[in-house]
Amino acid sequence: MLYAFGFEQLGVVVSDLYFVDPDPLPGQETAERGVRLELRIFEPGELTGTIYAARPISIGRPLWPCGVCRPQD
Repeated sequence: MLYAFGFEQLGVVVSDLYFVDPDPLPGQETAERGVRLELRIFEPGELTGTIYAARPISIGRPLWPCGVCRPQD
């Protein structure tokens, strides 16, 4: 799942994570599940068509990425 919340020019993007290490170290054999949270720049696109047309929005580069994971039992 991916969720995006926009506030003028900044936005928050949240997604779920699931990692399985193909070559785990001893004691790290279990999969990890978590959440990825990013503060990103939202960039409005050019208005095309009439004044009633939807304006495209681009989700730009991340300013602050954060991942929180824990082993899945």
